[in-house]
Formats: sequence, C-alpha cells, structure tokens
Amino acid sequence: IMLSVGMNLKYQEILRFGPVPFSPAEPEIRSFDFGSMPYYSAELDKEIRLVSLELSPFSAVWRTDYENARKYSEELNYEMMDQWNSMQDLVCMETRIIFSDGSQQALGGALSCPYENGTDNAYCSWAQAVDISAVEQIILGDTVIWEK
Repeated sequence: IMLSVGMNLKYQEILRFGPVPFSPAEPEIRSFDFGSMPYYSAELDKEIRLVSLELSPFSAVWRTDYENARKYSEELNYEMMDQWNSMQDLVCMETRIIFSDGSQQALGGALSCPYENGTDNAYCSWAQAVDISAVEQIILGDTVIWEK
C-alpha cells in the first residue's frame, strides 16, 4: 500500500506486522572511521586493526581487521577465528561511549563476529536506547580514541 504524504507527493510504504500497520524507517546510524588504527592486547599478545565503529541507539558494530582474516573466514578455520574473536570480544568489552550529559555506555561483549565486506564485524547490543548524536568521547581501555 502506498500513501501520499503532504502536498509534495512523497510516498511512504505501509507494511503490516499481523494486525499492526507500520512504516519502515531509515535506521539511525553514526559511524566513526579509524582508518586502520592498531590495538594491541598484551594479555592475548595480539594486535588487531580498528577500522570503524558504527553506532545505533541500541547497538554497536566494531569493524576490525587482522592478519589473514579473509583467509580464515573463507577456509572456515574456526580454531584461528576463535583466537581472533576473543580479541574482538576484548575490544568490545573495553569500549565505553561517553555522552554530553556525562552518562556512558559500555559496549559489552561481542554477540557475533562475522567476516563481511572486507572486515570482521563484532556486533554488540544493549537494552535501552542511547542518543548517538550526543557522543562526546569513545574510550578504549584507558585511551580516548575519539573526542568531539
């Protein structure tokens, strides 16, 4: 079903979920590009490259890269992938987002780390929405890696 919105003839699709009608919305996403910032864990004795962090009100995706990531994914080398997934999980657990009101959000552990579009992607989520437009700092461990 298509509906006309206002006088400018824009159309918005109305979908149904059971008896409930709704209009799909564009997801609210904020991306932070880190290029290929190295991050080393002495605990795991591994270095991973942080490519970007993508935030939505309820989730985050760390896009990372490491040596042979594509190869391990294509070969389904789970033993090697698990070693690197623990590194990505550590990156997620050590990341905090600081907001303009002084509140903060920890990312928590990675829920999954699939290799997609040239990066390993560590997905995290939380229960309450945050205002991603109010991000003041991104802190990884004790280091501020992005600041407004």
